[in-house]
Amino acid sequence: MAYDAMDEDMKAFLDPLEAEHFAFHSRELLGAMPTQEERNSIPPAVWPIVRKPATGRRSSFIGAHAHKVIGMPLAQGRMLLLDLLEHATQRRIRLPARMDPRRS
Repeated sequence: MAYDAMDEDMKAFLDPLEAEHFAFHSRELLGAMPTQEERNSIPPAVWPIVRKPATGRRSSFIGAHAHKVIGMPLAQGRMLLLDLLEHATQRRIRLPARMDPRRS
């Protein structure tokens, strides 16, 4: 839904971009300091910002682990990722979670 709500210029801008995702990035934002051994145990991965899953429907692929945009200055890439995350978490875009009271 977040990707569908973007204007066509933004979609065209994002389509070729990739982001580096690093599991410890979100933890570091919360103050955790992993050891170098821990950091080495889960290397960063690069993923397209716009994914086209088996359904063929495009969607944005971002989250707390995405920490830089490949080929962009670090600050500019992080601002873009924060803007995309803010866009994706707007109330009008989020899907309500369906809770099953029988599950804990």
